[in-house]
Amino acid sequence: MYKKYKISVSVPAYNEEKLIRKTLETIPKFVDLIVAVDDKSKDKTIDEIRQSQRKDKRIQLISSEKNLGLGDTVVRAHNYAVKKNMDIVVVMAGDNQMDPKYLPLLLDTIIEDNYDYAKGNRFFHREALKKMTRFRLIGNILLSFLSKFSTGYWSISDPINGYTALKVKIFKKIDITQIGSRYGFEPSLLIELSLINARVKDVFIPARYGTEKSKVNLLRDPFKVVKVFLQGFARRIFYKYTIFNFHPIALFYGAGCLFILISLMCGLYVMLNSIILHEASIIGGVMLFIVLFILGVQLILQAIVLDIQSEPK
Repeated sequence: MYKKYKISVSVPAYNEEKLIRKTLETIPKFVDLIVAVDDKSKDKTIDEIRQSQRKDKRIQLISSEKNLGLGDTVVRAHNYAVKKNMDIVVVMAGDNQMDPKYLPLLLDTIIEDNYDYAKGNRFFHREALKKMTRFRLIGNILLSFLSKFSTGYWSISDPINGYTALKVKIFKKIDITQIGSRYGFEPSLLIELSLINARVKDVFIPARYGTEKSKVNLLRDPFKVVKVFLQGFARRIFYKYTIFNFHPIALFYGAGCLFILISLMCGLYVMLNSIILHEASIIGGVMLFIVLFILGVQLILQAIVLDIQSEPK
């Protein structure tokens, strides 16, 4: 136990035969339960987990019959922890990137500061940023902005950081069917937490890179995550600010997007009319484009301001 709270660590693993044992063996002794899930690995990951299991009775092995992806794997482990009456569930991936010495920071954020969900953030200090490639840094900045926009957690960055801790009673409240099964897992979880007004906080935890190799496809996976963000934004605005409790945020976002769309159509019409028919641009059409576009931008900015003020604190 940790400060009278029962702690479970969920360890999703796919093709981690080289690092899974090191990951499991370094999990702190105060952890009550370790749920290692082999996601139908093609190597000897499951054998390595069994080797660790013989030495540590806290380890429970779940073996997937088919590859489910990160999200479904973590949810399976969390559900197992729920059945064992744990209080807090933590995610530590099987690639040994998540340094166990920082686990108390995540737990204290929940226990001492009374947050519902604590997650790692690698970008609070300049030294951490210097270690990243420019491509990865720019990508994470864009993903962080999209995350703020779609989840409503404007104070949260590094959205795909998987080192997290979550209250079990909060996990029980969210709709797990809406959580992404693969690389959209973390942002989709944030969106579901936003719908129940869960309190979320970033905790600085520097990245630890070693011999592991990233399984992220930089040409394919970022687009999938962006899709999750956009779908999640629409879901959040519809339910949180329209169905659950009508709020001007929904009206401002909707009207702003509509005005910008109409203005772009007017601008396109004026441009094509000038190019194809060689007619002078109609002043009224140009003014309509400008006015509607500015009005749309202003409404969206106002919606963002209200959205920031509505973030659960």
